[in-house]
Amino acid sequence: VPSYAQVVAAVNARAKPDDPMVTAAGGLPGETAKGWRVKSPNTYDLEFGFSAMGYEIAGGWGHAMACAETGKGTPIVMVGDGSYLMMNSDIYSTVLTGHKLIVVVCDNGGFGVINRLQNFKGVPSYNNLIKDSRVKEPFAVDFVKHAESILAAARRFHLDHIGAHVAQQHGAIRAGNETRNIEHAKALQRAGLRRRSFSCFAIRHTYNP
Repeated sequence: VPSYAQVVAAVNARAKPDDPMVTAAGGLPGETAKGWRVKSPNTYDLEFGFSAMGYEIAGGWGHAMACAETGKGTPIVMVGDGSYLMMNSDIYSTVLTGHKLIVVVCDNGGFGVINRLQNFKGVPSYNNLIKDSRVKEPFAVDFVKHAESILAAARRFHLDHIGAHVAQQHGAIRAGNETRNIEHAKALQRAGLRRRSFSCFAIRHTYNP
């Protein structure tokens, strides 16, 4: 399975110089701080002080408003499934208002980073990953259908399929859950897609404890 580092490298490789990247909580602050190469000033927004889950999409919408005024860049939001589920309603807002946004949803099957910290303390996984939670019957979220339900463009692909779509247009990122292995991170690229103003993609289980 791809790691966060591979996801960050793939998106960064094809981000345009004026594209703001927004992230906040989980493993992505550390991975983007180490792996994201800033291409121009004021294009890296990392809410690291409080690691506020839920800032990502709302903050990305704010960047989209600013980008609409300047005519430069398309915000790229990188978010885990935990933060996404806690605060995703502004996806609807971006579609409604026509503020274009790209959201990269990394599906870890729950709170992957907290689960890792739990394990590092010698505690068995408990109530962080969906499969380990005290529920009647665990089930995964279909993030593509969720985004499409509010008229957002959404696709699911594996990272090694992204490169084939990159040159199409500067619109959305695609990813997904096929089982093919990643061999060359540099070959992973960002894809283009247009439907509405918002674009979303889901990558299955990208966090490697």
